[in-house]
Amino acid sequence: QAFEILNKNRELQKPLIEQYGGRWIKELGDGVLACFTTVSDAVNAAIKIQEACNVSKDFLLRIGIHHGEVVFEENDIFGDAVNIASRIQALAPIGGIWISESVHNNVSNKREINTNFVRAETLKNVKEPIRIYEVITNNKQRESSNINSEKPATTIPNNSIAVLPFINMSSDPEQEFFSDGLTEEIISDLSRLEKLLVISRSSIMTFKGTNKKIKEIANEVSARYVLEGSVRKAGNNLRITAQLIDALNDSHIWTEKFSGTLDDVFDIQEKVSRSIVEALNLKLTREEESFLSTRPIDDEKAHECYIRAKQEIWKYSEQGFDNAIALAQRGLDMVGDNGVLYATLGLANLLIQHYGIRKDPSYLEKAYRYAAKSLELDADSLPAHFVQGVLAFKKGNLQEAANIFKKILSKDQNYSEALQFLIVCCFLSGKPEAGRPYAERLLQVDPLTTFYHGFPGFIELFNGNFEASLPYHQKLLQMDPNAPFTRYW
Repeated sequence: QAFEILNKNRELQKPLIEQYGGRWIKELGDGVLACFTTVSDAVNAAIKIQEACNVSKDFLLRIGIHHGEVVFEENDIFGDAVNIASRIQALAPIGGIWISESVHNNVSNKREINTNFVRAETLKNVKEPIRIYEVITNNKQRESSNINSEKPATTIPNNSIAVLPFINMSSDPEQEFFSDGLTEEIISDLSRLEKLLVISRSSIMTFKGTNKKIKEIANEVSARYVLEGSVRKAGNNLRITAQLIDALNDSHIWTEKFSGTLDDVFDIQEKVSRSIVEALNLKLTREEESFLSTRPIDDEKAHECYIRAKQEIWKYSEQGFDNAIALAQRGLDMVGDNGVLYATLGLANLLIQHYGIRKDPSYLEKAYRYAAKSLELDADSLPAHFVQGVLAFKKGNLQEAANIFKKILSKDQNYSEALQFLIVCCFLSGKPEAGRPYAERLLQVDPLTTFYHGFPGFIELFNGNFEASLPYHQKLLQMDPNAPFTRYW
């Protein structure tokens, strides 16, 4: 029977591939590898193949498509593009066609081809996350319509802003850490302003390297305003360009260029934040004024250690955490006691144990000690408070943990990690309804983190409102069709 299905698969696919100018390369188990001269031919062939499968009903396929360079050798092809296409194919739902952003960009203006953004995915042996889209076939259109008609409506708050990854214009690609660090610091500054809803770093970084239009990005994250910019760093000299865009009407509110040296980086960072405040007619509290003027690390080299350490933490790997610890310690060796660097040390030690990379409880002891040291130097250090909140949570002290997370959110209502843990505290305390406002806020702040879309559904589920919970779980399944946990719920 297996050979019969393979023959039917070959008889169905090969003529359609060749009809659209494609080249049948080889069979890989029960799969097929093919290449095409144009992107639209590849996508149209995939659509016809899936339509033929729906008619025959002999078998169902997953199809993945990527556009990139390949090397032909005899009757085979090799290259990163092959690897990426195969990884995307494995992620696609049965009966689906998933494509990379490079494919999407080539077919987005084709009337006959419709796509929906799915999510950004980190693929094995691929350095940067790949943004994945689904091609809507006749069958998938019906499925998507059913889901979209039921999912909760989203509105775009007038006070919302997305800070896109600043582009590294330096000749040295090693300076990428600096442009990413500047992006993160501006996000952090704006997040502390009570009247702004700021899209989180985790959602924003999925757009790094993308060619998507501003309006499309704004729609995906439900942001009214978008800040984009670039950084050119040559030796000790800096040149930063930034522009604020109203995505509602695609108009530029302001564009500015800031020049200086590395010693001026905090001044430039503050000027960018204050320019946004002025453009949006926001009135700052005294506390917010003071925060924007703060210089957490005066030394240029120690500040670089801090930025690099943060980038290493976000890799969520053993080597990354080790590098972060070493970099933060190096910064402390340069400047002595510093609240920001101690908080960074605490966070790295916490996460390396929390994610099960190392089981040694001494990492939690060090995390507590560093966080406490940070708070001695800066009582408002939110990362240090977060470390202590997670430590209380891990010990089962849910009320203490919840109080810490609420304290963080009173200073920064956009702190997505604090929102996440506070929601879980509510669940584990038997008060799921208390987590509803935090779950709603979390989806506004971090809309592209898949799992967060399940929280409102869990609240409805635990309250016995099964029908009300269904749209959230359908949305979650649409974003990640292969998640067994989602299918279970």
